[in-house]
Amino acid sequence: MFNLSFQRLQASLPASNPINNTFTEYYPEGSNPSLELLVAQYPEKTLPSDFLKNLQQTLASVGPDIDIKADGGYGKAGGRTGSYGPLGSLPAFCRFGGNLPTSALTAVLFEVWLPLASDPSIQLAALNSSDYPTDSTPIVLGADGTIIKGPPYLLQMQANGTLPADGSSPSTKKELPLSTLTTTDPASAPHPSLPAGALDGTTPTSGTPPSRRLHKHHKKAKVHHKKHGDHHSAEVISGDDVFGTTKDFDGWNGRLLFIGNGGQRGFVPLTDLKQAMSRHRFAVAGSNAGHFSTSGGTAWALGPQGADAARDWSSRAVHVARQASLEVIDLFYGSTAGARVKGDPNPSKLSPDRLRSYYAGCSVGGMQGFGSVQNYPEDFDGVLVGAPAIYFNRVNHGQIHTRGIHRKKIAGAGFFDIKLLITSVRDLVLEQCDALDGLKDGVINEAYTCKPDFDPLLCGSTSKWGKDATACFNSTQLANLKELFQPTVYNNTFVYDRYLPGLDIQAASLTGAAAKAIGWITNAVLQNQTAPGFDGYKETLEIFQKGEDLNLGGSNVDKPDISAFLNGGKRKLIHYHGLGMGHCRNGPGAFLFGAPTQNDAGNTPLRWDTEHDIILSLVAWTERGSQYAPAYQVGASYNSRRRFIPVNPALDTTTSSGASDSAALPTTFWSREIGLRHTRKLCPWPQVAHYDGHGPTDGPAAFQSFVCQDP
Repeated sequence: MFNLSFQRLQASLPASNPINNTFTEYYPEGSNPSLELLVAQYPEKTLPSDFLKNLQQTLASVGPDIDIKADGGYGKAGGRTGSYGPLGSLPAFCRFGGNLPTSALTAVLFEVWLPLASDPSIQLAALNSSDYPTDSTPIVLGADGTIIKGPPYLLQMQANGTLPADGSSPSTKKELPLSTLTTTDPASAPHPSLPAGALDGTTPTSGTPPSRRLHKHHKKAKVHHKKHGDHHSAEVISGDDVFGTTKDFDGWNGRLLFIGNGGQRGFVPLTDLKQAMSRHRFAVAGSNAGHFSTSGGTAWALGPQGADAARDWSSRAVHVARQASLEVIDLFYGSTAGARVKGDPNPSKLSPDRLRSYYAGCSVGGMQGFGSVQNYPEDFDGVLVGAPAIYFNRVNHGQIHTRGIHRKKIAGAGFFDIKLLITSVRDLVLEQCDALDGLKDGVINEAYTCKPDFDPLLCGSTSKWGKDATACFNSTQLANLKELFQPTVYNNTFVYDRYLPGLDIQAASLTGAAAKAIGWITNAVLQNQTAPGFDGYKETLEIFQKGEDLNLGGSNVDKPDISAFLNGGKRKLIHYHGLGMGHCRNGPGAFLFGAPTQNDAGNTPLRWDTEHDIILSLVAWTERGSQYAPAYQVGASYNSRRRFIPVNPALDTTTSSGASDSAALPTTFWSREIGLRHTRKLCPWPQVAHYDGHGPTDGPAAFQSFVCQDP
């Protein structure tokens, strides 16, 4: 069909963005192509030869791949494909992509995936042994730390006995298997115990009216909220109700979801495309952001193409790729199919009624979302941005300041073992700040008001840390520790805000290196015009100000006025910057609420409804109006397992300038398969979730024991 329609597609795109080097592929139901296979199917010369040398590193930053089987049937990731194959499988889909020139020197690689309805009369695709295991296969641990699934190098090390001691440490909380979860609040569930299917809301089936159980859940939720005076402003509805229970829902939900990139990575976010299509049945699209690189690469910003490449990276690539994706969708499904915006001033060339379009991204992906909102306000109906790297020049200087503190050459006698961050520092901060929200649960929910006193960590003090030579800091080390939590300031000029207490959960990132930030300043800001002996860790006000003034390609993304996008409330934006969740994912908090990049094995929201899944919440609010505006979201925290994971030798880029102690930190894996710990309310800023003092704190109903209030 695409070959027949190519001329129509070319004619529908702006003359300034003619599509070239196109490719198409059909994947039958039951396929789950590995990241490696998806890349291998690009046309010859799609990927530059010098980039292919770092392809494994790039895929490592894109992945790991997703384990659909570990989703446990969440959303639409069930049925006969959900448990088929070692990692589950996908619906049948068509993949289309190509290059879109954006200037004489730059172009955007984009692709859009188009899901199809299930056909039980057709046999599932034969399993492809080359799809599993691969270097991008996700890691799944057994209770004893055994690697059940993982890349070949780990499985081989385990088989021949060369894998280091497991160091596994399951959660100290009692695990509550999803098959036997109970709750002390009868208003939260229709039965004393809930099977997994009831928890994730997959009971309603496509093509049928909403189940009676669903409406019963609505009614009981209302009773509880009224009783506690803390109501969710929207009636909670299932994902099936959000998208409509038409016959198309098993195939395509009638909407586009565009997914942004992470870091400076120049590659299509293949893992996120898989997950969003599998769970929600969006037509999904992504791009390489206008360049090819690993997540830490910055050389693409150096040279005459730098400004255009930076413009693509920060916003324009999303714009042109979204435009091309909509034209492809109209050609494939039909120009009237799906959820349409009638009378829209910015319709598709093939249809007067524009298709509903959404965006989701975290970190730089969040920055790209804001870049789209600021520069192309009519592109998306709803936008979800997480931990956005806006004010990008300032972000880089803040990272250099904080990470440089733990650099031996800078810290000198103040250097300390990074493991102290996840032991002594974590214990002290939790002791002083954990209960600020009314509950000691291992999460600092009021981090902005937490101002810990680190002096008890001084060796020789009367505290438990001061009496332990393996847990304390000398005076020079203590001063260095305190600086970690200070703002970045040059010559009394404020540059970037402080990192909050709880930084310890990101201890592995404090490797003493800030290569991405220094690379950006060197290549993008200074265009490699540096004096001999230039040290990127010795930043100056002059260099900072040059980055502010240059704002290469609009990459600072620092325009706060988004009124053009909001359009009087017709378009919606949700911006989260979570606590207890590291950066975009992972951590002791209730970080699982359906956000982009939360795609490790078993990383699902608890339920398939608007209260627990932030993508569903955004769509319902955008399309149904203020009645569905979320007063809060519900995040889930699952139990975890951890062990030391040796670096893949093929990807090990450790240098003597790095901090070797970071490799000694274990990797933690959270998963619904291990069991639920608790749920929590995620409140709109500046409110925080405060414990009511008497409700349950563990289990699926725990969020109802918290009230969103000002700190």
